[in-house]
Amino acid sequence: MRRWADWTPSTTGQWSTATLDRAARRDRAKGWSVQRIARAVYAPFPVMGPANWTDSWGAPRFGGGYHPHAGQDVLCRWGAPVLAVEQGSVSYGWNSLGGKVAYLTRADGSFWYYAHLSSYAGGTGTRTVEAGDIIGRCGDTGDATIPHVHFGFYTAQGVALDPMHALTVMLGFAEQRARGAGHAGAIPTPEAGTALASPAPPVTVVQAQLAPVSIVPTPGLSPGTRFLLLLALVWPLPLLSRRVRARLPAALGATSSSS
Repeated sequence: MRRWADWTPSTTGQWSTATLDRAARRDRAKGWSVQRIARAVYAPFPVMGPANWTDSWGAPRFGGGYHPHAGQDVLCRWGAPVLAVEQGSVSYGWNSLGGKVAYLTRADGSFWYYAHLSSYAGGTGTRTVEAGDIIGRCGDTGDATIPHVHFGFYTAQGVALDPMHALTVMLGFAEQRARGAGHAGAIPTPEAGTALASPAPPVTVVQAQLAPVSIVPTPGLSPGTRFLLLLALVWPLPLLSRRVRARLPAALGATSSSS
């Protein structure tokens, strides 16, 4: 969109692609194509170009009704290439919260979820992709106010897992390659999904964009805390009693810290 033509994410987030961006400028000067840079510099990170993010897993969200944030928001330039983080089958869709979305499904049925895309890449049919292939463009469709990619991970049963550890591993791997000597693509791209195996993030919620939000039992949460969270999901906040509303911030804080 015109209003985002000159907008670039700041570097104030906890994590950014600054190191990769420097390597990309070097390789662009050599005449490398966008797709070559995507595979050789940014993969397996999911966004190409200046991007940053701060951990927002479990943060309160109110679009479509209250729900804990079940993913990580990677801020990026409007129209920046969005990349497959590993080999899999990509398909596309649309919903009111996520706008234009992409699903990168793995062999075991689990999948990566990309939301708020400005456009799809390679048509709207299902196809097989490799790590670093361009599958869409960063945007602000759906419930978004600035360009970013909502990046999530789901089990085959549709339960959301925090992708934070995976993102940091993917960024670190790409940075290691960018800092290395020789050809930028010399280090093989690992299967991004293995980043979720250790440490395993706790199961917390089912993503609102894909299905009605429901609480999944999480070790460490008391029955009372789970009850308060359930109330927040099924009742409009103005209808809750003053006593319950006073206890909600503490309950939500406990959920966020546990994830």
